[in-house]
Amino acid sequence: PLKKHYICNMKKILSILLFILVTNGFSQYFIPFGEDSLYRPSGWYPVVGDMYTGDNSLYVCGNNGIVYGSGILLNEIGRWDGNNWNALGNGMGGTNWVFSITKYNNKIYIGGNFNDIDDISNTENIGRFNGTTWEALPNTYGCPNSDVYDMVVWDNKLIIGGGFNAIPSGGSYNMPYVVAYDGTDYIDINDEEIYSNIEALATFNGELYAGGTWSTLRKYIGNKHWEDVGGGLSSYVYDMLVDTFNNFLYVSGSFKIVDDSIPCDEVAFWDGYKWTGIGAGEGSINIVQNLGLYKGEIYTSRGLDTISGVYTGKFAKWDGTTWEPGVPGGIKFQVNSLAVYN
Repeated sequence: PLKKHYICNMKKILSILLFILVTNGFSQYFIPFGEDSLYRPSGWYPVVGDMYTGDNSLYVCGNNGIVYGSGILLNEIGRWDGNNWNALGNGMGGTNWVFSITKYNNKIYIGGNFNDIDDISNTENIGRFNGTTWEALPNTYGCPNSDVYDMVVWDNKLIIGGGFNAIPSGGSYNMPYVVAYDGTDYIDINDEEIYSNIEALATFNGELYAGGTWSTLRKYIGNKHWEDVGGGLSSYVYDMLVDTFNNFLYVSGSFKIVDDSIPCDEVAFWDGYKWTGIGAGEGSINIVQNLGLYKGEIYTSRGLDTISGVYTGKFAKWDGTTWEPGVPGGIKFQVNSLAVYN
């Protein structure tokens, strides 16, 4: 899918650092982590793929052997406790991609494109950290046969979506693209109504939503069935974010039309009944890969530097009327993940 391919193709030239966005009165500015910025002593630059906040910590995962300032190897995944980086066991090992990280039943789960975690069997493309060591997911099937792109907790289960079309690896169209996991086994929740890669999952008003490389937003209605909500989108969905204050489901991607006719700038929101577009839908397709909600404002990471002719850089903010750079001067290189921490 375009999102993942774009990241992989850029990884040789991008140095992705962690920043803190600080609000001071009416101004916002960035503070780098300084000596504890993520880096690799030699070879390709490390790339952040996803972040998760919980337990007063910021978990960060990615690619290319992320290392922090004092030289401790994190191996694609680490935990920032507010003062220092901490390794999760031996990490991944090798040059693997971790696309998604979340917590379920007090364990940290990661999904991505990798052969195994720290040479542990049955950890292809997905595994979990129990607080001390990495381990495979107990189940009777095996592992997803391709990438895991997103995970979300719903109905006391971990919902897993991605580019896999079978579990186990080597299987043939068994539990394709989305599956539930209850801590002991996989549960089929897709009667082939989702037939393409899932890029984003979300829970909204107690319901499970999925978006990906097809041209609608879909909701799970039970008994392995999914239905389209609202009208059609002009292209794909890459991220979703719930605004709990306004009770909106924000959706982003490469679409410029929602509900068959409503223009937008690749971002819109679903209120449970109807679509509302954000922006005028003018100019070039401007892929929005990630969404963030901070102090009531929507932030986006984008594929291009302009929106409807306005320079925003790769990190943009919607002020309720127009787009503007997320910070003065903008960010000139790709942003892969956004998270609110502390």
